[in-house]
Amino acid sequence: MNRVFDILRFAIISPEFVVLLLCTAVAYNFPDAFILIGKKLKTEPELWKFIPTLPFIFIGVTFKVAQKVHAPLENASNKQLYEWGLFNKVTDRIIASYFICIFCCAASLTIWFFISELSELMLGSVLLSSILISGLTTFQITLAAQKIRLLIEKYS
Repeated sequence: MNRVFDILRFAIISPEFVVLLLCTAVAYNFPDAFILIGKKLKTEPELWKFIPTLPFIFIGVTFKVAQKVHAPLENASNKQLYEWGLFNKVTDRIIASYFICIFCCAASLTIWFFISELSELMLGSVLLSSILISGLTTFQITLAAQKIRLLIEKYS
């Protein structure tokens, strides 16, 4: 049960949540930029077919790079990492990253399913939020993989 709370904490107290809050605040206070993005999505048929796929690309990269966080050394032993007392926290952060990327993909799917029903403001804010958040999550997992590999190579 403690690990569930850790995953929720990682998801809520995270840079991704800050980006979500910032996008919401900007959409509320300065909606013109999001309305412009939403209008472009509705008027450009080729644009809305490909741009909403970015969160799906990011989730694929996240899944691939997360494997390197769990097992950074391909031909050597990762035993030192697995015996580390805080390795569960690393695993929990990876799970939280999966959930965040899955939610971003679900938000991106709403663009495909409801493009004619949603307002331009909603389309723009959902698209930009899902792309920024999933991209940030992928970036953080990539940095974590690089840092863990560096530490394992340095101390083994």
